[in-house]
Amino acid sequence: MTNDSNLSIDLEIRSKPGMELDVQGFEGTECISLPFSYVIYATTSSDVDTGSLIGERAKLSVKTACGRWLASGLCAQIEELDPTGTDLRVLQFVLRPRFAVAELSVASRIYGPGQPMGVDDIIKLQLSKVSISIPSEYSIDRYRKRNYVVQYNESDLTFISRLCERNGIFYFFKQEDDGETVVFGDNNLAFPKVKFGAKSTLLYARQRKRPRGVDEAAVLSFRQRRVLSTETIALRDYNETVPSVMSGAKQVGQGSGFLGKASRFGGNFANDAEATALARIRAEQICAGQTMYIAHSDAPELRAGVIFELEGHPRFDGEYLVIAADHSAYRPAPRGFGGSGQDGRAYGNMVHCIRSDVPYRPVAMTPVPVGVGLHTATVDGEVWNGRAEIDDQGRYMLRFAFADEPAEGRGSDYVRKLEPYVGPNQTGLHCPLVPGTEVLVGYLNGDIDRPVVIGAVHNPDMKGGVTSDTHTFNRLKSQSGASIEMFDGSS
Repeated sequence: MTNDSNLSIDLEIRSKPGMELDVQGFEGTECISLPFSYVIYATTSSDVDTGSLIGERAKLSVKTACGRWLASGLCAQIEELDPTGTDLRVLQFVLRPRFAVAELSVASRIYGPGQPMGVDDIIKLQLSKVSISIPSEYSIDRYRKRNYVVQYNESDLTFISRLCERNGIFYFFKQEDDGETVVFGDNNLAFPKVKFGAKSTLLYARQRKRPRGVDEAAVLSFRQRRVLSTETIALRDYNETVPSVMSGAKQVGQGSGFLGKASRFGGNFANDAEATALARIRAEQICAGQTMYIAHSDAPELRAGVIFELEGHPRFDGEYLVIAADHSAYRPAPRGFGGSGQDGRAYGNMVHCIRSDVPYRPVAMTPVPVGVGLHTATVDGEVWNGRAEIDDQGRYMLRFAFADEPAEGRGSDYVRKLEPYVGPNQTGLHCPLVPGTEVLVGYLNGDIDRPVVIGAVHNPDMKGGVTSDTHTFNRLKSQSGASIEMFDGSS
């Protein structure tokens, strides 16, 4: 453990309890709905191989005159810097949560066929697939169960993040001595309110309306920032199962700070009620960022995902939710140390926060995969006397080539097939596909969750009815052998 005045910093590597690390300082960022990242500088005389430390559990503990700050996670990166003037090794650690391991696994999976799943079900199942145990808690509602949700060439973390952002679900990390827990929530009741020692409020010390107590944490600067924002969100999409255009709208705010209307087509919602609910989430995403408060403090309790109460400010007393926080602390470094803060820096943080009565929704910033070009699939489903399974709308089940873990006979939900002629009262043309037939698939509005069979293609296992030997024939042949053939002869 290192000590300098009222500051002490300790880094423990769980697998190396006897390893002596003289921690010089740390800095980093945490934000709701993002894995945190902290850079830690330490010196050591140990000859331990850094390769034995990578991926190991670690805990950073910081004690100040105002309280204790804690972060647990994994050693995600270790860099050995130039040694000090006294030949001590200088190590730079990057501490990240276990949840960040989910970004190392990339997959293409299809959820829902045969067992409809809500986004809450998918999140829990995804976490169970990660290679290490990730403690998690949930304070979220139940969501509409969907028959078809695709993870396409995405890391598990990216997939979880975009599902959360679409549905207004956030996550943050609860830090305890035995490790960190990722907490998922979809309303502000999920955020805990913190105290500051025996006090329930945090003093704004700049005005000095009351004396600051010994070892009492305080806010040293607090400012407000407003941005011009969209006034109304409107969503529209075509639902082919009805079939009809669904729509919903929600006002973000009103007054001089809100202008314009953002109308977007697409979104894959089932009805007007779901469209309105998603429009409300989009509006709350914008509203949460419209008025932001930025504070500088020495209160270690201020972490991303906590609510605190400010007192002593002439205009801004009240409860706030911390959205993001930058933390740092450095001891005076030994000669030759190459890290930041060589002259020492007391623990401090800068936090971004919003009023706690403003619903928080994470910004939709994770890229959504687009169904570009055509994908290969084969006709799947239960086989009926050699025939493909077709539902009451003439749709097929498919087995996609990109899917890593397709369920036997349940590789997809029922998928429509493009036809040259369709009309009312079952008017049209439909030649049923054969099980195992290779098909090419496109996507409605480029939405990877909305496939459409564009057509069937021949391959060596299912050769075409017209080949180089029969190129003068035009043929239509059914699976039972019934055929229509036209000889075209020489031109």
